[in-house]
Amino acid sequence: MSKLNYKLERSNDKITPFGGISLLIPLLDKMGIRDFLDKELDHPGSNRGKPPSSKIIPVILSMICGGRSFSDIDKLSFDKVLSYISGIEDIPDSSSISRYFSKTESMLDEVAVNKTISKLGSLNYKIVKDALKRENLFSVTLDQDATYAKVYKRDAKYCYKNLKHTVL
Repeated sequence: MSKLNYKLERSNDKITPFGGISLLIPLLDKMGIRDFLDKELDHPGSNRGKPPSSKIIPVILSMICGGRSFSDIDKLSFDKVLSYISGIEDIPDSSSISRYFSKTESMLDEVAVNKTISKLGSLNYKIVKDALKRENLFSVTLDQDATYAKVYKRDAKYCYKNLKHTVL
């Protein structure tokens, strides 16, 4: 058996485990997602408020990286290398994101919530339509294979395995 010949060295280079996100940012911009969010969703009332995309895109990126809650966004917001390579200089922390969504939810009535959901549905339709057109596809197969996690919440539903679950 041969030994691998390598040398370990210290380095002062800055690294991030989220380097792939820097490829997603231009893709989201090219697809017009940032512009769509800022045009279609309500802006904060304050003149200092940032556009909706500044709060929603970090949530999307966190989910892509495996995040499951607002607190997982902190991993992105504290990563200065990620901020630098992605061009997003100010990734909000989880408390800012949480406040944004709670303010948005509390200020909206049922009609406005349905309107927002409808706009996000339109965004989803646009993304799928553009992707199908770009790939010259006329049909796709959706394999919705959810991952179930056992939970002990009173309002959880039972899955096909007869366990209370939440879909991840």
